Amino acid sequence: MNYYRPNVPLRDLISEEDRTRTPKLIILDGPYTRELFAGQPELFMVAVEVGEDRTIDDLKKVKESSPYAELLFFINSPSNDFFEIFRPENISDLRLMPKSAYTKEWNTFVPRDDAFHARLWAGSRMIGCLNLTNLRNTTEPPVMIPEDVYWLSVMRDLHFEYRALPFVLGGTLLGWRRECALIPHTTDMDIATFEDEFPMALIEDAINMRGERLRLHRVIGKPGDSYEATFSVTTQRGTTFTIDLFTMYRDPAKRCCYTTIVYGPPAYKKYRDEYPWFEADFCTANLHGYVFHVPCDPDAILEADYGKNWTADRPSKGYRYGPNLVWNGNYGTKGAELVRFF
Repeated sequence: MNYYRPNVPLRDLISEEDRTRTPKLIILDGPYTRELFAGQPELFMVAVEVGEDRTIDDLKKVKESSPYAELLFFINSPSNDFFEIFRPENISDLRLMPKSAYTKEWNTFVPRDDAFHARLWAGSRMIGCLNLTNLRNTTEPPVMIPEDVYWLSVMRDLHFEYRALPFVLGGTLLGWRRECALIPHTTDMDIATFEDEFPMALIEDAINMRGERLRLHRVIGKPGDSYEATFSVTTQRGTTFTIDLFTMYRDPAKRCCYTTIVYGPPAYKKYRDEYPWFEADFCTANLHGYVFHVPCDPDAILEADYGKNWTADRPSKGYRYGPNLVWNGNYGTKGAELVRFF
């Protein structure tokens, strides 16, 4: 079945060797069925794949004669796990969408879950990193390499399966924003999810999973109170690191958001890492070719965590928490029951 009407000049965008093939499309919005898409294209917002050598004027001409509700364009780089989607009239408004959010039907990428896809699209605007030259003030050996980000993308996709939208935080957010990379001497990665969508079912399912490379290591706290989970990763080269899953809580009275930390016995003290209030509307970031969600004002979050001089490198060993750490009570003798190892 040919999805495209013959009067649509999409063939102008296709390379010579591909001219006999239907161009690849992404369905961005619309009540998709194959028949409806073929018969009523005006119901759909789509993006068509183009090569990087096409001019903006070329794309604008194609868009003017498009039968779709809106026509956008995308670049599909094999080295990235996301599509780069843009409008030719506003090229700076680049959108990053994870390839894992789609399934392929014929030559069309279709959302796996329409409702969740709408959330991903709403938070898909890309923001850049600073790419600062950072002179390390530590001799700590590197632990992480860029390829390790793959495991964070696995954790991201696991969240997607449970309709949860995670975002990077802590040292992972710092490394991306400051130097467009993982901080090599850190020993963990950090992501968070707001309390109302934290994937508790993922944690319960992970208790019964014993993956060779990725497994649940520890759970701290309880739902609604200082909840955190840690996964352990063993890489193919034999190194290990952890991925911390934080719950992001809201405190309307103080107009702040916060994650939590629990220190061990005997008191099992609870602390809050407090951040400026922000809603669950996010932007996207490119970290070593993988897309992750980030707060749209990352600098405000980083200043809360690390102070005004947050761009300076800090040793991972002996790191002291920032000025946003606030005591939040003690678990006391019940604390031992709320720290579980697997």
